[in-house]
Amino acid sequence: MHDSIKSLLKRERRLQLTLVIVPIVFIIGNLFFVQSYIRSVDNIVKANDVSERIGTRTIDKLWLLVHQQITISDFKADNNIIKVREQLEKLKQKSKTSHEVMTLNIALRLTTMLEKQSNEIIENLKAEAPVATNFELMNNIKNTVEITDDTIENFIGIEIGLSKSRSDNSKRLVVVFLIFESGLLLFNSYAIKKK
Repeated sequence: MHDSIKSLLKRERRLQLTLVIVPIVFIIGNLFFVQSYIRSVDNIVKANDVSERIGTRTIDKLWLLVHQQITISDFKADNNIIKVREQLEKLKQKSKTSHEVMTLNIALRLTTMLEKQSNEIIENLKAEAPVATNFELMNNIKNTVEITDDTIENFIGIEIGLSKSRSDNSKRLVVVFLIFESGLLLFNSYAIKKK
C-alpha cells in the first residue's frame, strides 16, 4: 500500500511538472510567432510610408526642381530619394526571408536609378540645357517611380502573407496546446480513478 501511494505521488509530481513545463514551452513558442507577426505588421506600416514618400513626394519635388521653383541646394538638402533608400535599408535589416530581402534589393536598385536620374536633371540645370531634356527625364523618372512603388507594394504583399501565416501558426499552436493539455488532464483523471 505504501509503495502504491508513493508511485501515485510520483506520477502526480510528473503530471504537475508536465502541466507546468508544457505551458512554458507553449508561451515561448507562441512568443516567436507573435514577435514575427508584430515585425511583419511594423514592416507593412513602414513600407506604406515609403510607398507614399516615393510616389507623390519625389515626383512633386523633382517637378519643382525642373521648373526651378526650388533651388538645387534646397532639393539636395531635403532629398526624398535618399530618405527612401535609408528607410528601405532599415526594412532590409529587419527582414528575415530571402523573398523579402530580394524584393527590397530590387527597390534599392531602383532608388539608385532614381538618384542618377535626378542628378542628370541637376546637371542639365547647371548646364542650362533645354527644358525639354528634363521633361523627357521626368517621364523616365515617373516610370521608375511607378516600378519602385509596385516593388514596394509587392513587399507589402509578402509581409501580409507572412503575417497571416504567422497568425495561423499561432492559432494552430494554441489548438495543439489545448488538445494536449485536455488529453493530459483526461489521462490523469482516468489514472486516478483506476487506482
